[in-house]
Amino acid sequence: MLDAWRFALPLAGLALVAMPACHPDTRSDRAPEASPAEKAAAEKQPAEKPPAEKPAVEKPPGEKPPALVAKATEAAPVEPAPAPSPERACQAGDARACFKLGLALSKGDGLEPDAARAAGLYAKACDGGDALGCSALAAAQFSGRGVERDVAAAMRSFKRACDGGQADACYNYGVACDQGVGVERDRAAALRYYELACRGDHPSGCFNLALAFFTGKGQARDRPKAVALFDQACRAGHPRACYNLGSAYNNGQGVKKDRAKAIEAFAKACRAGHQQACRALKQLEAGR
Repeated sequence: MLDAWRFALPLAGLALVAMPACHPDTRSDRAPEASPAEKAAAEKQPAEKPPAEKPAVEKPPGEKPPALVAKATEAAPVEPAPAPSPERACQAGDARACFKLGLALSKGDGLEPDAARAAGLYAKACDGGDALGCSALAAAQFSGRGVERDVAAAMRSFKRACDGGQADACYNYGVACDQGVGVERDRAAALRYYELACRGDHPSGCFNLALAFFTGKGQARDRPKAVALFDQACRAGHPRACYNLGSAYNNGQGVKKDRAKAIEAFAKACRAGHQQACRALKQLEAGR
């Protein structure tokens, strides 16, 4: 069975302004000479008295000098423009808005549920390059919700979503390749997509890849690498990975035996409801 997919919930340049060309100022900074007649006329004129100095005005003590610059008037706050509605944003070409609107219609979140319209919006989002839209469309196509059921089309949509970085979609497409669901069975391709899913921190992708390295099925056996992948998946909350990690430490498979680490891994798997891990934990603790 395919693992249940889930949603994961993303200058203007400076223009150069041409300046007028600058030309050197070739004028002399000396005043022109006066003629002899002008000099004689100037000598006959009485000398001008220098202007009398105005007495300084004394300021009362404590009085502050007048401000030279008036305080700038505070501008009134500008109200931000309201965000466009998801429907209007979708119509304007916002692929993520189309996906969100489709999700709201699918869940009936503030809108009348409409699976067919939701599927159409997922398709529009996917065509606009939104990977979440592709994942949602794949799920609709796989289940037949809002569209005619088409497993092959669903797998193509999962692949598009994986190409867009959706780890869940990579895992689902890997399972499809592993089991031949909607695509030709291809173990090598399945492992590639499990690895892509694992790089995106998908625990089931890491777990399936770990199994391949542990068993050597479709992949050269590499148990130390398998243990590292089981550990990664266990840390992400995968109970079966925790159980396998505990078994590896308990039996010394791909790693040095470590009873304390085996107990720790079995305990984590047991807390998550893995009954086989609970039994293994009880046996280990009884052997103390």
